[in-house]
Amino acid sequence: MDGKTQNLERLRTHFGGFVQRAGDDPRRLLGLAKSAERLGLWVQSRQLLLRARASAEPGSKLHREIRDWIAGAIPSWHWSMLRDEARNAAFERAIRRAVRPGDRVLDIGTGSGLLAMIAARAGAGEVVACEKDPLLADAALHIVRRNGLSDRIRVVAASSQDLDPADDAIGSFDVIIGEVLGNDVLHEGMLPTMKDAASRLLRPGGRMVPPTAEARIALCHWTRFAPLERVSGFDLADINPLMMATRRLNADQGDLALRSNPAALFTFDFADPDMLETGENRVLLEGTGGAANGAVQWLRIDLGGSDTYENHPLSNGESHWRPLFYPFESPIDTAPGALVAIEGSHDAHSVRIRPG
Repeated sequence: MDGKTQNLERLRTHFGGFVQRAGDDPRRLLGLAKSAERLGLWVQSRQLLLRARASAEPGSKLHREIRDWIAGAIPSWHWSMLRDEARNAAFERAIRRAVRPGDRVLDIGTGSGLLAMIAARAGAGEVVACEKDPLLADAALHIVRRNGLSDRIRVVAASSQDLDPADDAIGSFDVIIGEVLGNDVLHEGMLPTMKDAASRLLRPGGRMVPPTAEARIALCHWTRFAPLERVSGFDLADINPLMMATRRLNADQGDLALRSNPAALFTFDFADPDMLETGENRVLLEGTGGAANGAVQWLRIDLGGSDTYENHPLSNGESHWRPLFYPFESPIDTAPGALVAIEGSHDAHSVRIRPG
């Protein structure tokens, strides 16, 4: 262990003492929150921000500074998610189908508390809304109270994987809502989170929302992605291997053309407590003609019955989930009807795609 690592470990070990000595001094608490973030003490950093805000004089310059730090700590995709009316409506339909009068419901990753409140409105007798981010859990607590639902919704500032079903205050649930979906289904921890919930927290015969989701793919040509050749008279071709990273597509995909019919690369069954956290698959995509310089991947979420939500790259620019572009090292010429193999693999947190 080098000197820098030893110093970091020493700071982490003694961090509780620094916090104790800070007392209720908002300036010192804010400074410790910043230090905790640098030390990788994520939860403690957020808890300290809340303490600092509560200790600072409302309306003061310091209070505004603390509020700015809190606002900056929340990823911006939360706002586009809450404004995604199609997503909100689709989940409300699914929740109304799944929840029966008096059901106990667990909302995993509640964020603002929106889906928990929808479950209460659908007739749930009790909703446990868990949120591992203390800042969001605090906001959800106030939102639930503002909407007069504190008698039926209990906000728990914890990961669902830390909930103990043997605790009478937790127990088991008739319905589990898990909207911790990433752009590739997995990268927000959806798979291990739902597997754990299905195995430990779901009652026999219980329902999951959503029950399944697919990572769908198609060959494509993205005009905006082009290898560099000569720039200002210089040959920059050797930089091109560094461009082979997965890219998040923007809402306006007028420069994206599909070069095959779509297919499901992976289907994830969130109600299966034995689902594997790693997998591989190979699919044959039927070309539609033209050069393909990559594959595009998007979500199709099964919300029960025949209801689905899909952020198709050419038809759903308003979705807060963005399709992902996986570039090929060399373009592939497709002919109508020709089959092109694509291989995929995944671990618990990400999907990888490459030509077969």
